[in-house]
Amino acid sequence: MFSIRPASSDDLSQLAQIWYEHAAIVFAQRPAILAQRAPEHWAAAHAARLDAGETCALFVLVWGTRPAGYVSVHVEAGRPGHRDTQIGVIDEAALDVHGYYPGAMRALVQHARQWLSNRGVTQTIVRVPRSSTVEQAFWRSAGAKDFEQWLILPSSFGPQ
Repeated sequence: MFSIRPASSDDLSQLAQIWYEHAAIVFAQRPAILAQRAPEHWAAAHAARLDAGETCALFVLVWGTRPAGYVSVHVEAGRPGHRDTQIGVIDEAALDVHGYYPGAMRALVQHARQWLSNRGVTQTIVRVPRSSTVEQAFWRSAGAKDFEQWLILPSSFGPQ
């Protein structure tokens, strides 16, 4: 089956490839949006997250012996005057497009939500492109609702 663990620097090149193939599908209508060396840029940006401590995390889903997906999450300050002094943000989540991993994405998101909960975070925003109908359908099936330009997850994650 699969396991989920914090990503290491050894995972970044494989995760960057997963990200790139996922991004190529999401941005198929606008391929020029990706930089020429996009996977290298992605890996470099996420390398900083590995050392960010308590505010950022990158988790990898290992299927068998290889990375097959990831979720990137961080904590940011809530808006002044709002009930939540900090909010969780799921920046990215993707699975290897060359396989079928039943339950894997939900497990990744639940892992990220638990990590946020351990830091006292109760609200989670998901950054998913409006143009990605498959991703929108996934998050909405889990109960996410419109929140400004992003989606916000309910306190319990899963089918409603």
